[in-house]
Amino acid sequence: MRAPNNLQHGWTATGALVLMLSAGLGAFAFGCILSLYPEGMKYSPPWLMISVFFFPIAFCIQVILKLRGVEVTEGLTMMEERRLLRIVKEKRRQVWIGVGFYFFSAMFTVAVFILPVSHALFFAGYNVIGGLLGIGISVLTYIWKEFEATNDFVNERKRKANKKKAINKSLDEFQED
Repeated sequence: MRAPNNLQHGWTATGALVLMLSAGLGAFAFGCILSLYPEGMKYSPPWLMISVFFFPIAFCIQVILKLRGVEVTEGLTMMEERRLLRIVKEKRRQVWIGVGFYFFSAMFTVAVFILPVSHALFFAGYNVIGGLLGIGISVLTYIWKEFEATNDFVNERKRKANKKKAINKSLDEFQED
């Protein structure tokens, strides 16, 4: 029996590196953008940025619902079904963490822009928002990859089920002759 794939259970070195680089690039980009603003200019809450953090939540919910559909796949052996259920449960947990991240990021953005511009944490918070946006983009890429993998799995299972039905139908016709 093959050992379960431990990469299904969370962080990998490459994933952590990608998140750190994304956060750094996002913070750097927002720092550059902030330096372009003239001094004394009033900052307004970036409602577009807040909605950018809320948009992926809808996509995450769609992935979670798609993962629920995978659980009822027919034609699997008991061992395949148990393994699939463990993987789906772990993937669903990871996507829920993504939902929490996006919600936290949106609320953090609102909190930073409630602060007055003269407050020292305003500019530090702005850089953190940039980092969160960078991480958010990489997390969305990961979730998209999971969505595609789920679709590929479902389509492969349907193709195999149709092939099995065609074989059984041919065998039944052959036996009748």
